[in-house]
Amino acid sequence: MMKPYLSLSGTEVDSVYLQTKLTRDQYKARFGATIATEYISTKTIGSSLVRYLYVERTENTAFVWKFIFYKTKEGWVINSFNWGDIAKELNWD
Repeated sequence: MMKPYLSLSGTEVDSVYLQTKLTRDQYKARFGATIATEYISTKTIGSSLVRYLYVERTENTAFVWKFIFYKTKEGWVINSFNWGDIAKELNWD
């Protein structure tokens, strides 16, 4: 799903996929299966950056997924993505 938006070689994409799958399997064993995902927000910075936030709800906790897209001459690419601690990623103010 993300492959068309990544500016990485096929080998790099495969490596990221395998690392992510291993980590996700460990998280599933510890925190339980995913129950649902929820869209949280979109933030645009200028005309070339967009950030999307989602929450992944599992049986025992929640994680924030953050995707940052950058607009190139050819179109939008994923500049970075990560998931992590909900308390660190969301602004609670």
